[in-house]
Amino acid sequence: MPDPERHAGRRFAGGCLLAVGLMIATLCGACTLLVAGSFLFGALGPTGRMQLSMILTTLMVPAIIGGVPTAIGVALAVVGWRMLRRPRPRSPPEDTFS
Repeated sequence: MPDPERHAGRRFAGGCLLAVGLMIATLCGACTLLVAGSFLFGALGPTGRMQLSMILTTLMVPAIIGGVPTAIGVALAVVGWRMLRRPRPRSPPEDTFS
């Protein structure tokens, strides 16, 4: 049975990465959605008509600028979650040359 004190630093670092990653992903994702929504409502204007190319162009800017930090936050959260989990015991290698 592995010693729980041995993995205390790893679990603490994993918890920190998970918390920071979730905060980054949540805040950047929410901001990206708000900016994209405001771009769409602003681009619709009083006529309420917009072409597909205009919609895609309008959504690309917030997706590129806000999507990268959101993806980094998700990656940090995944790495932190993997560090929090208990390490799996490794099985001994098989003797393949006998």
